[in-house]
Amino acid sequence: MAVPAPDLRHLTDDQIWDQLHGGMVDSDLHRQCVLQMRNSQRQAEAGQQLVQATGALVDATRRLAGATWALASMTGVLVLAAAAQVYAMFRWHA
Repeated sequence: MAVPAPDLRHLTDDQIWDQLHGGMVDSDLHRQCVLQMRNSQRQAEAGQQLVQATGALVDATRRLAGATWALASMTGVLVLAAAAQVYAMFRWHA
């Protein structure tokens, strides 16, 4: 059975509090508040997990960037060594 959800968006916290405590504990308003509270809690937990996953992704990206710089540096050294060998070969064999 579907429970009609009252529109709480335009009410202040005090108005919601008064309506919630003015009715029965198992009223439609009480059910809606409990559902919204549970949904908010789940969203907060999911947000925290997203923050942790994003932090892990940032750390992995930093490590990947460091490895990329190391490989680029080694490539540069090898290019310089190859250029020196080519220069030496033409310089001394000419």
